[in-house]
Amino acid sequence: MNDQLIYVVYYADRLAPIELLKAFSSRRRAAEYVAMLQNAPYPDHEAANYHYHAVQLN
Repeated sequence: MNDQLIYVVYYADRLAPIELLKAFSSRRRAAEYVAMLQNAPYPDHEAANYHYHAVQLN
């Protein structure tokens, strides 16, 4: 079985639970989505707290 990576976009504020926002099969697309969120964050969200991380699917 081939291992596959997905890239999970999330919001991590140390005072609140982590929010999983979206997953992508493309690292580039995840980075673009994070950049978009940082330019126009959700209400009550700090732009610097958006991130993405690779997750391996088995």
